[in-house]
Amino acid sequence: MRDQHSHSNYTSQKSHNELEFMANYTWPTLLSLYEKLRLHKHIVFRNVDPNSYIELPVEASEPLKMLKMLMDLFHIVKNILQRMQRTIIEDVRLTSGDIRGKILANLVAKYLPTAIPVKITSLSVNTPANVLLTSTVLEISDKLYDVKKVIQALNTSVIMRPLKDFLLKKIDELISLCNTILMDPMLHSLIPHSKLMVRNPKKLKELEAQVRFEATVRPREYQAYMKLLEFRERLKENVRILEGIKCNKLQESLLLDIGGSKLYELFCFTLFLDSLVEIIQNDQKLKVDVDEKGQVITLTISDCTINIAYNAIPRGVGSRLRHAKVYGLIKNSLKVSKLGGLPDTMILIKRGDEERRIVIDYKYTDDLGYIVQARFKALAYLYEFDADISVIIAKTPKNAEIPDEEVVDAKDFYRTIVTRGGACIVINHETKGKILVIAYVNPTEDWMDLNRMVMRSLIYIGILPMLRKNS
Repeated sequence: MRDQHSHSNYTSQKSHNELEFMANYTWPTLLSLYEKLRLHKHIVFRNVDPNSYIELPVEASEPLKMLKMLMDLFHIVKNILQRMQRTIIEDVRLTSGDIRGKILANLVAKYLPTAIPVKITSLSVNTPANVLLTSTVLEISDKLYDVKKVIQALNTSVIMRPLKDFLLKKIDELISLCNTILMDPMLHSLIPHSKLMVRNPKKLKELEAQVRFEATVRPREYQAYMKLLEFRERLKENVRILEGIKCNKLQESLLLDIGGSKLYELFCFTLFLDSLVEIIQNDQKLKVDVDEKGQVITLTISDCTINIAYNAIPRGVGSRLRHAKVYGLIKNSLKVSKLGGLPDTMILIKRGDEERRIVIDYKYTDDLGYIVQARFKALAYLYEFDADISVIIAKTPKNAEIPDEEVVDAKDFYRTIVTRGGACIVINHETKGKILVIAYVNPTEDWMDLNRMVMRSLIYIGILPMLRKNS
C-alpha cells in the first residue's frame, strides 16, 4: 500500500512539473510571437466549454515592445548628452574667503571689510528640452509601476502564474532601464522639476509644445532633440496601450483556470507555430493577419497563403457531415449541424489553384490504448474534411490501462517509433497519397530538442512543399 501511495505522489509531482514546464514555455513564447509577427489583434483559443475562450490580449505583449522602445530612448539620451543644451547663469555672491569670479568694483565699498561681491558665471542644464527628456523617462516609469501593482495583486493559478511572472520580470527590466537613464548626473539634477511636470499633464503638454516650437525655429540647435520629439509621438500610443494592460481583458486571462489537456494543446500549437515562424520569418515577403474572431492566423508569402486555425474551421473548408442527410430510425426530425468534427488545429494552404489541408489533434496522454484509438479519429478526419495529412500528437506511450487485442498487436510498432519521434504513414495511391502522422511530443525540458525536430519535420512534410513551388 505504501508503494502504491509513493507511486501516486510521484505521478502527481510529475504531472505538476509538466504543467509548470508547459506554462513556462507557452505564455512567453506566445507573447514573443505577437512581437515577431507584429500582430495587432488578439489570438483567441476556445476552451472546452464552447462559450469559454482563452484570450491572450495583444496588450500583454506591450512590455516586449516597450523594452525595444526604451532601448531606442537610451540611444537618444546618449546622443543628447553629447550635445546637451546649456544656459548661461550669472549669480552675484558675497565671499569672505577665496575669490572666484569677477569682483564687482562698484559694490566693494558697500560690503568691505566683511565680504567682497563677485559675479559668478555658470552653465545650467535646466532647459525646457532637457526637462522634457527627463519627464519622458519618469512618465514611462510611473506607468510601469502602476501596471506592476495591478498584476502583482492578481491571485493566479499554477498554470497562469508563469505568464504573470514573465510580465512582472519584463516590467522590472523596463523600470531598471529607466532608473539607469535617470542615474546620469546631468539628468538626475532635473528630476524634482520633471516630477512636477509629470504630475501636471497640462503643463507637460505645454512644455512639449514649447520645445517643438523652438525646435522648428532653431533646428540646428535642437538637432539632438528631434529624435526625442519623434519618440514622444510613438510613446503616446504605446503608453495608451500600456495602460490597457490594467484592463479587464488581461486580468480575466491571468485568472483563467485551464486544464492540463488544454494546456498541452496550447503548448504543442505554440511549439508548432514558433517552429514555422523560425523557418519562414526571414522571408521579406511575409505578411501576417488574424481574422475578426481571432481564431485563424493567415501567413502570406507571395501567392501562397497558410491559414492556421485553432479549434476553428478555416473559411473554404467544410465537414462532409454538415451536408449529410439524416434519418431517424423512428422519427425523421433530426439535424446534423452539430455533428461535424472540430480538430484542435486545421491548416489550409493555398497557392493558385492548388490546395493542401492538414488536421492536427493533440492528446495529453501516454496511454497506448488511447493513442491507438486516436488513430481512428485521425483517419476519419482524412475523409470528413478531405484532408491530405492527418496528425496525432501525443506523449510517448506506455502500457495501456485497458488493453485489448488490437493494442497488444500494435504495441511494438508504437514503441519502436519512439526513437524516431513518431512515424509518417503514406496510405496507398487509391487515397491519393493521403498521409497519417503519429508524432510524440513530451512536455519536459530534456525532450525539447527532439520536440522541435519533430515539429520541423511536420512542417517540411506538410507546408514547405507548397512554399518551395513558390521559389
